[in-house]
Amino acid sequence: MVKSNANSTAESQIVIADALLNRGVNWADSSGVVGLHGTSIENFVSMLKKGTIEMDAQKSIAQGSNYNGRFYIIPYKSAFQNHPLHSQLTEMTPNTVFQAAADYSSIAAFFSYVNQFLPGVIDNRDYATLLPMDLRNGKHTRGIVEKLIDKSKTKGFDRDFARKKIAEGIYQRRGIVLSVGPSILDYEVKNGEETPGREVYVEEPKIPTDKVILGAQVMIPDFKNEIYQRLRDSNFQPDYSDLETEKLLI
Repeated sequence: MVKSNANSTAESQIVIADALLNRGVNWADSSGVVGLHGTSIENFVSMLKKGTIEMDAQKSIAQGSNYNGRFYIIPYKSAFQNHPLHSQLTEMTPNTVFQAAADYSSIAAFFSYVNQFLPGVIDNRDYATLLPMDLRNGKHTRGIVEKLIDKSKTKGFDRDFARKKIAEGIYQRRGIVLSVGPSILDYEVKNGEETPGREVYVEEPKIPTDKVILGAQVMIPDFKNEIYQRLRDSNFQPDYSDLETEKLLI
């Protein structure tokens, strides 16, 4: 009976995921949307399982504990017309907002994957070097990869194992972009500190996913099925045995 209930819950979550993915994210039209949020597939799955939004982890890991418990949004200024932050926000085209969220999703996905296997390797000293990654073609410079591999070795990880996991992280780090609805304005929204005017955040930890997330778009279509697999099996791990590492480096 317990297994049946678990299966039923997973299938219900898949229905929700499917609806959000089919709705997608209209990067050319900001109507009815407050902004976009870029994150990893793992975080998106967690949002569906817990029923509440998942706070950003990559900034906390990279820049310090003062970033713990925040849900970041790349805002559409027009959606804040009657909000106290309106005059502080930067006017950005829908395409610019989407690309910024996509960049966030890439870094979030890379952090999320690599930290599962190489905990403690990526920290605030690496964040600045991770930002200039070639986010749009899923590749990474050899210099940064070698730096992370060397650092992994000093922390006791096998060099070949580290290289494999970093390469896998590069491959799958094109994460997911979520459109955030106006219900997020029911909570206290604050201006971002790193890039004020170009990002905002909320700190409320129990915001229902289905209340504020309107749509979702995976950055690599192939990963859509991985979302369903992760919802059905909490122990799911993608198979990257055929991945050719060298093709991921520039």
